[in-house]
Amino acid sequence: MIKHITITGYDYAVELRGSGRPIWVALHGFLGSAADFAEITFPGTVIIPNLLGFAQTDQLVAAKRFTAAQQVADLHTLIHAITDEPVRLLGYSMGGRLALQYALTYPTDLTSLWLESSTAGVSDAAARLARRQSDHEKALRVEQQGMAKFIAAWETMPLFASQTEVSTAQQAFMHAQRLHHLAANVANSLRYFGTGYQPNNWLRLNELTMPVHLITGERDVKFKAIADQMRSLIKTVNHVQVEGAGHNVHFERKAAYNQWLRQAD
Repeated sequence: MIKHITITGYDYAVELRGSGRPIWVALHGFLGSAADFAEITFPGTVIIPNLLGFAQTDQLVAAKRFTAAQQVADLHTLIHAITDEPVRLLGYSMGGRLALQYALTYPTDLTSLWLESSTAGVSDAAARLARRQSDHEKALRVEQQGMAKFIAAWETMPLFASQTEVSTAQQAFMHAQRLHHLAANVANSLRYFGTGYQPNNWLRLNELTMPVHLITGERDVKFKAIADQMRSLIKTVNHVQVEGAGHNVHFERKAAYNQWLRQAD
């Protein structure tokens, strides 16, 4: 079932699946959509929104609405339009960064936090500035080259190398997912919610009181190391590494991912 929720003039399309408890909210990554989780089996009920500015939408979003604070506010309104019960909040990559920001802002809304291949930001000020510049340059390329050329280059990043090993049909699905967004929205997401622009939450990880579940792919060396760092700073946490998987575990190793979701809080 698809439910439409309008928040400050923006129409969010939200997929609702399943029934009963637990209640999940699942947040896709950059250039993704709710369809990313089509083959993932959530026990109970799951709420899967297309995040601000993404998926097949003709809605042009005001640039500064992509900030972390604005997106957290929208997500809070969206969740409470559907349920007032505490939820299990899950996010992949960019969606994980949003999920973490939400958990730090509205901790009592969550029973647990589930982060796939994500980060608490960039702790070093100089590195954060460099990443911000990199995000800005990517935004310019999207605007100047268009989505097709930008995605062609994006898919050659070492971070996604393991995705070339999935079936041709899966690769075609992922390529189509990445293409179907407005270039202006993609550019402004990079400018205002790229990793270089998100708050540095490393010093706040000890504030998380709910159970936190981390998952990374064995072949994703960068995000394995980030998850290990996060684990050392969070009070109640576990970290699962999935053999043979790269950055996008739910895409590359669905069975292992579904098993991970069956853990108790």
